[in-house]
Amino acid sequence: MAQGASPVTCKIVALESFFCPIPEFEPLSGVFEVHVFEQTPRDSLDILHQRIHDATVIIITTIPLGSVTLSPKVTPNLRAIMIMASGTDCVDLEACRKRNIRVLNSVNANTASVAEHGMALYFAARRMIVELHQRTVRNQWLERGTLLETMKDERNRAPLSLKDEKIGVIGHGAVGVFLQCHSADRVTHSLPKVNGLHLSAQPSEWLSESRIASNLAIPHRGILNGRHLKTS
Repeated sequence: MAQGASPVTCKIVALESFFCPIPEFEPLSGVFEVHVFEQTPRDSLDILHQRIHDATVIIITTIPLGSVTLSPKVTPNLRAIMIMASGTDCVDLEACRKRNIRVLNSVNANTASVAEHGMALYFAARRMIVELHQRTVRNQWLERGTLLETMKDERNRAPLSLKDEKIGVIGHGAVGVFLQCHSADRVTHSLPKVNGLHLSAQPSEWLSESRIASNLAIPHRGILNGRHLKTS
């Protein structure tokens, strides 16, 4: 260190810049340095631990940070983990609580892309895009002259057009709200995102009106069972 130079008080290590650019940091107080790695191997804890050993702040998107990685021996100076994504499942939160390491995620970071992906899956399932593609590749369209029968359901009904479709959305978080706002009146019911399984409406009440059900809330996994689907 040059004579008179201020010591580094914060070392920021970004491990996955290939997902999106790492933002510029403006100095507020003290001195910091930023180390950016385009990608970090997921199958080598040695490389991961070497890169973050002296880190004060780690920036990730999806790379797992488990209890071993978050131990005082491996990351003795770690004070915060910043996740450039909405989820926190890649980080051992309990290990962070024990060491008082702050975990900051990017809430609603992928709201539009996740909602649009849901709509893409809707069209893929509703219009049987994958199966029709496979049948076309196998020359079935050329042999039969049409694949219209493939698109009909077990009641011999053709898919509804988008203006006639009704969609039931489970989960009224950011993704559910986005989907509802961009689907106009096609969302017949959007159930609130709550802790546990207490809902303001029972599945049977809105499944009878909806041809599509989309589950956007993890706490509501398993809420639809065979009994509900039989009566819908």
